[in-house]
Amino acid sequence: MTEEIILKMLKDAKGEYVSGQAMAECLGISRAAIKKRIEALKKQGYLIDSVTRKGHRLLTAPDILTKAEIISHFPEEVVKELDIRCFESLSSTNTELKKLAIDGAGEFTCVVANEQTGGRGRNGKGFSSPKDTGLYISILLKPEITAKEAASYPALVANAVAKTVNAHLPESFKEKAEVVPPDDITLLGVKISGILIESAFETETGKLQYLVCGIGVHCNDEKDSIYSLTGKKVNRALLAADIITACCGFSHA
Repeated sequence: MTEEIILKMLKDAKGEYVSGQAMAECLGISRAAIKKRIEALKKQGYLIDSVTRKGHRLLTAPDILTKAEIISHFPEEVVKELDIRCFESLSSTNTELKKLAIDGAGEFTCVVANEQTGGRGRNGKGFSSPKDTGLYISILLKPEITAKEAASYPALVANAVAKTVNAHLPESFKEKAEVVPPDDITLLGVKISGILIESAFETETGKLQYLVCGIGVHCNDEKDSIYSLTGKKVNRALLAADIITACCGFSHA
């Protein structure tokens, strides 16, 4: 968690210097340890200006899907509560999260991948999930609802994702992302996102155990993506944070 907190401190400073001493005192570690973690962030692609007697300031951040980058977009009071697991490549984020759910993972656990080699959609269809351009995320929800109520969740999640995507479109862009029932999302008639929700129920009582909400968004692909349709690159980590907030927010509304 140390690296995540350092990155958040740099981002919260909004381009101002943060002293290594202040970081060390906040985290209870040495300045040498701070320097080591700053160097690790630089190797990930963060452009950090480090000046003796001034400290460190963040100039630019890379478009990467790491836990540190995603949680840097959350308020400080919720950072320690987040269980976000990031992978460079997975067959399917849903498959990975279902394994975690069976092993007892807590509600709101999230699995994020930079690439899916076996992305899945409804009815056994595949979902194209190339590396470095899309957002592929699964969120574990455990609402106290009936099977009948669970049937409404694909539409709920799709509407939440569409609303979130619209907040990331250029202000001058007049068109909006729309939900095509039950759970596809289109922009200018082009599918840019798909939802796959998988559930588990107790055999004897029929009580819902969990919902795995899989969400794929074509963000910065050269074709059929938010970027290709609007001309604006999407900050994938920020979009991930906003989608997590939206979906976890209505789970117990």
